[in-house]
Amino acid sequence: MKTTVVLTALPFLAILLIKTGGFVRWLKQDYAHVPVHQIETHTPEPIIKAETLPGWRGTQRRRPVAVKPLTDNNHKETLHEQLSPDFTLPINFCANPQDAWIIPARFYTDSQAFEHEKERIFANSWICVAHGSEVARPNDYITREIIGENIVIVRGRDNILRAFYNVCPHRGHQLLSGEGKAKNVITCPYHAWAFKLDGNLAHARNCENVANFDSEKATLVPVRLEEYAGFVFINMNPEAESVETQLPGLQDKVLEACPDVHDLKLAARFTTLTPANWEKYRR
Repeated sequence: MKTTVVLTALPFLAILLIKTGGFVRWLKQDYAHVPVHQIETHTPEPIIKAETLPGWRGTQRRRPVAVKPLTDNNHKETLHEQLSPDFTLPINFCANPQDAWIIPARFYTDSQAFEHEKERIFANSWICVAHGSEVARPNDYITREIIGENIVIVRGRDNILRAFYNVCPHRGHQLLSGEGKAKNVITCPYHAWAFKLDGNLAHARNCENVANFDSEKATLVPVRLEEYAGFVFINMNPEAESVETQLPGLQDKVLEACPDVHDLKLAARFTTLTPANWEKYRR
């Protein structure tokens, strides 16, 4: 059986096609200084409802990601105003390419500009996080750090692959780490809340004594996921269009270059930190 090294890297996906031997080599684009996900095990609220998330980082909830279409002018202006004057270009900056000028170097090096790019670009883009062989069987799971968010990807007993924010909706504790085989329920190590592999609450100790507790709302917060061309993609934008819409024709090109891509297995993973801006780094 053929094997190949499947390299998955954040935050963007590209492919160098037509390599000898039918291998698919994935372009890696890294960005440095991604903040490490900090897990907080205490908060003043007795119960945090799941719908108040998504994502729990420390004692603060994650800023809402850019979930409106980029063609929404009002949304563009709102995001545009978040940047300080030093990182603000005219809206019509590239209206006429012949009149455009070089972007200042600070746009490629400053963390404020990068934070803006994460919200504006990566939080609305399909990101390849794994090859399908990594989560091929029921109960298989992996975890990933995506633009500062902790994500768990698990295949349910119904053989459906799902992604969730890897935090318990009760106190925000991390649920799983690494990769492996999950039990039929995911149990939070803090207060033993248990969740089915489809994200629904299975058991919450003593919550039957909590007034107005709604177990149907105490679920894991889902993340958009698609299995596409033998790989697993996620998107932080719950309203995002499909992978095929955002990357039209990609599946056909992958299958043309490597018809047995679905049968491949992960042979090794290499992680590198590259001191370069993601827009400039090419390999």
